[in-house]
Amino acid sequence: MTRSSLLVFFLLGVFPCPGVSQDVSTLSGFPRSGQVADAATRAPLSGVIVEVPELGIRVISDDSGRVDLGRLPNGRFRLTTEVFGYDNIREGELPVPWDEDFLILLDRDPTADPSAPGRIVGRIMEEGRRNRGVSNVEVTLLGASHVGTVTDGRGRFELRDLDPGLVEVRFTHLSYAPRTTTVVVQPGGTVEISATMSTRPIELEEIEVTVRSAYLERNGFYRRARFSWGKQYMRADLEDLAPTYLSDVFWRVPGVSVRHGSNGAQVMSGRSRGFTSPGGCPLAVYLDDMRLRGWDLDSITPWSLEAVEIYRGISTPIQYWSGPSPGCGVILLWTRR
Repeated sequence: MTRSSLLVFFLLGVFPCPGVSQDVSTLSGFPRSGQVADAATRAPLSGVIVEVPELGIRVISDDSGRVDLGRLPNGRFRLTTEVFGYDNIREGELPVPWDEDFLILLDRDPTADPSAPGRIVGRIMEEGRRNRGVSNVEVTLLGASHVGTVTDGRGRFELRDLDPGLVEVRFTHLSYAPRTTTVVVQPGGTVEISATMSTRPIELEEIEVTVRSAYLERNGFYRRARFSWGKQYMRADLEDLAPTYLSDVFWRVPGVSVRHGSNGAQVMSGRSRGFTSPGGCPLAVYLDDMRLRGWDLDSITPWSLEAVEIYRGISTPIQYWSGPSPGCGVILLWTRR
């Protein structure tokens, strides 16, 4: 047996055991698992890449050297292994079915300098268009800081001066589905990767569109709503409240009360809510920026308004102050346009 061959020992010989039924459906397949060990010491080897190329199976041995290939169809398949510090790319034959685990024994490579850096080269192509390289793909080694590159205009890349061992390589591009593969960097060796990437829709955050009233914009409503301490109601808010009378809106505003008198409904500063409460002072009312005097507030229908603003005391916008002080406050009513 040459050094390039793979030592695969099947514990009960080279033929299927009589106890294995040949009538088992190949749709479900036959389970195959085994162990990888050092040929000299029989110590289990972890981090060994074991492949069945014909079936697209690629697994890595665990800390106990175990590998589970899953359920395989009936046949004889080529089996390859690769691991740091051992003969590179060993091959053997794997029969299926078989009722015992397989044992893979690997020889160390005495000629390799274990500290010699290796490299990874490759090309990334677009799925379905194998002659078209994908440029600007980010190629990074997972778990290794500051190790990475991007593909050139032909989709080619190279990573130099890499520490030998098992590494994960990740390929990412904004317009393609990311991919990750595991390879073994051999001391002083070169790993060549050929991969394809498939396009996928780019998922973006939802765009929120707000339609503003140009009329309210010109009259400073949105600026006041952003920076002032008052209370603002838009048309949608008024529709949610569904007030029968306009004065019904103000019962919900802290610090003001509604009083009904000979001039109809008035909004008063203070907390009294009685119809004939003597305390407080009335808030000035503006309709489309025109001062209303002696009007019954409930003579204005709620559905005719685009917005309502209520300000008390020093929160009153300066252009609506009464004399040198803010006064009681102000109500600004803006009709629909």
